[in-house]
Amino acid sequence: MLVGLLYWQTSGAQSEGEIHIEVTENDVQSIETTASFQTGDTLYDVLDRTFDIETSNAFSQYGRTLLVIEDIETDFTNTFFHISVDGSPAERGIDHIELIDGATYRFEVRGVE
Repeated sequence: MLVGLLYWQTSGAQSEGEIHIEVTENDVQSIETTASFQTGDTLYDVLDRTFDIETSNAFSQYGRTLLVIEDIETDFTNTFFHISVDGSPAERGIDHIELIDGATYRFEVRGVE
C-alpha cells in the first residue's frame, strides 16, 4: 500500500525557471507561449495558471488526464494530447513530468489508434 501512495504523489520542480509551451491540432500550431515555474510546481500547476484547462476527474497510472487546453478539446476516447519534451515523447503525465528550465513542452492532439 505504501508503494501505491508514493506512486500517486506529484513530482514538483526542484528550482525556478521558464518553459516554452506549444499546442498543436491538425498539424497547425494553435498556441505558443512561455511560462514560468516555481520550486514545487508541476506541469499541471503551470498549465492551470497559464491556460483554461480541463482534466478528467479520475487519475490514471500517469496522474490526471488532460482533456482541454483553451478551446482545443480531446475526449480521450477518440483523441488525446500526446506530450513531448524537447521532441522526445513524455513517459509520464502532467503531474509527474519533470520541469526543465528552457525546455519545450509540446501538446499535440492525436487520434487513438
